[in-house]
Amino acid sequence: MKGQYHHGNLREALISEAIRLLETEGKPGLTLRRVAREVGVSQAAPYSHFKDKQALLLAVCAAGYARFTDRMRGEAEGTTGPAYIAALGRGYIFFALENPALFQLMFNEDRADALQEAYSDPVFSEGYQLLDDGLAKYPIPYFEDDELSRSISWGLVHGLAQLLLGNRISPKDRGYQSASDFIHAAMDKFAGVELGAMKGRK
Repeated sequence: MKGQYHHGNLREALISEAIRLLETEGKPGLTLRRVAREVGVSQAAPYSHFKDKQALLLAVCAAGYARFTDRMRGEAEGTTGPAYIAALGRGYIFFALENPALFQLMFNEDRADALQEAYSDPVFSEGYQLLDDGLAKYPIPYFEDDELSRSISWGLVHGLAQLLLGNRISPKDRGYQSASDFIHAAMDKFAGVELGAMKGRK
């Protein structure tokens, strides 16, 4: 990736390269020195944006959460009702499968005091808020609309993502040709898409 950035966007180039290294080589291979080398700048250059590796990881998480929310929004665009909830869930799980190392970092990162304070930034909760707001607007047909039901719903979607990432669920063993087919069916059933369609026909 050397030389693949333009004056003024070094920070974004460093974050993008850090995400690439995270996905290809894992967290141990992610250092400020390595990122600088891959981007094609001096070893000192990243320190004008990140004081240490922990600061870089925080920026990577923030970028990840922004992409995560965009993936959910993109999947749900043009939908409404139960189909909107199903689409948000698909976007959530698809992001996890497409960015496994980033997803794990986002949700499993050790949160030292400095990081814990930084996680109060709205970008870190925007994806969850999108799902929470969606559930408030379009409640699951078989749930009451309350905080507990929304927490259960989040847990279900997140749990499916983790189980698929860990290969603890095999879509083919459950009669589906692909992970995508399984995710579509699972999210439609979870969100009550069929129930919503039946209700609409009454």
